[in-house]
Amino acid sequence: MPIVAATSSQEPICKEKINSSPLRLFDATKALVEKLKPRKIIKIREFGSLRSSNNSPIEYVNLKLHKEQLMNSDMMLKEDKRIISESALLLERLPNRTIVEICSASNLLRELFTQKGAGTLIKAGRSIKIYDSLEDLSSVRLRALIQKAFGRSLIRSYFTKQKEKFKTIIVDPDYKGAVIVKEVEGLNYLDKFAVRPEARGEGIATDLWQMLLHHHDSFFWRSRPDNSINGWYFEKASGCVKTDKWFVFWRNLTEAEINKAIELAQAIKPTLI
Repeated sequence: MPIVAATSSQEPICKEKINSSPLRLFDATKALVEKLKPRKIIKIREFGSLRSSNNSPIEYVNLKLHKEQLMNSDMMLKEDKRIISESALLLERLPNRTIVEICSASNLLRELFTQKGAGTLIKAGRSIKIYDSLEDLSSVRLRALIQKAFGRSLIRSYFTKQKEKFKTIIVDPDYKGAVIVKEVEGLNYLDKFAVRPEARGEGIATDLWQMLLHHHDSFFWRSRPDNSINGWYFEKASGCVKTDKWFVFWRNLTEAEINKAIELAQAIKPTLI
């Protein structure tokens, strides 16, 4: 449903309308979204996405994590701060799944019909939980999430008889996504990074990744060569080695640790069948 601000070709009226239209447009948008409760709200503007202090595009804003920092920044444009503030007001009364997208008119189709998008994704944010054991988690829901995300079955003994120790488990409160880090011979091993297919595009993967980096500066992981998100992994990794069965990725490991990680990645038994 398009919502368009009214303007006039007559200069005096045009100036008045342009000055008042952002507020009126926001009021109309707010009234409609509270009634319709859409999954996505797209704001179109000439310059597209929000911009950081060095004028590079901001791809993602989690209001719970980033709002205060952005609103207090002297480098953010006044208009961008207004958009962040208005987005927060729109999202506070809507389901957590609802997102706001900021893009240019030329990128509208990409925003509508692709998961990657081409602007700034703004979401209310979620209280992602961090655990160091399985005691306070539902292994049934976690198993279902992993199997749905990978489209494969998890071995029965995954949560009970694994050689590697569970070190960190990061879980979305609705079990839409999860990260599992194990300790393998003194190295942090990212064993599972899972997001449900229906939740992809909601920014959950970014939330999980940022939380992972906050708790672990260095770690390694592996991925099958045909994994569709290997391109994303290449962007996030410090380095990668390709073997016949696995792509082995790592972040911030020493040369000795890299060699060890490559050996371990090839030796760890698969847990998805």
